[in-house]
Amino acid sequence: MKAKVILLLHLFGLDVLLLGLIEKLLLGLSKRVAALKDVATASLDRCKNRNG
Repeated sequence: MKAKVILLLHLFGLDVLLLGLIEKLLLGLSKRVAALKDVATASLDRCKNRNG
């Protein structure tokens, strides 16, 4: 069943579009994770400066 779905996607050219969409979503997710890491690092630095 899975192979048939993949074959149909490939026939209509949707596999490339789907991969492009997944790539964009993952790129956006990685940017958000990097931003969260920066916020967490800044917060820890503020705590260290205040406590020590």
